Amino acid sequence: KFNTPKPYDEAIKDYQNSGYDIYNGIVPIRVEGEDMLYKSSPVLVPLSDTTSSKIYPHYTGKNIKLNIMGYFSWRLAGYWVEYEFIAPKKGLYALSFNAKQDIKEDTFSTREISINGKVPFLEASHVPFLSSNEFNTYQVGVKNKPYLFPLEEGKNIIRMRTSLSNVGDILN
Repeated sequence: KFNTPKPYDEAIKDYQNSGYDIYNGIVPIRVEGEDMLYKSSPVLVPLSDTTSSKIYPHYTGKNIKLNIMGYFSWRLAGYWVEYEFIAPKKGLYALSFNAKQDIKEDTFSTREISINGKVPFLEASHVPFLSSNEFNTYQVGVKNKPYLFPLEEGKNIIRMRTSLSNVGDILN
């Protein structure tokens, strides 16, 4: 394929050789799902979920708060959302997402993750989110080993796009 990213094991060596050190920061960078910078469709809107104390801002029983993004509206292939955030220094960062995927029962959804306009490695083009009726923390990686994503010091943009990359060939 044209411009296919390198597999993770090759790409991570290239990033390390280019001066990206593993970031071991104590304070995580937190980006809220409802705080989108840009989106591909007007149907991708912030919503309220009152079913879990694992999401922020928490529902206190008084005021309903916008605290999630997506749900049923984020099911079509190609839809994307972008978030802007500040990284304290140039480095390789692990990513985790607090998510609930209960639309596709007993299966998973996939997202392509790009950083600053580029899919950093092949595995980031099809990150699975497993079926669950509750919110879970998904660390991007395999077998308790996180993938590390290259971030620049200062402003960064992360894009998450619905992807059929894992079943696209089958569908074709």
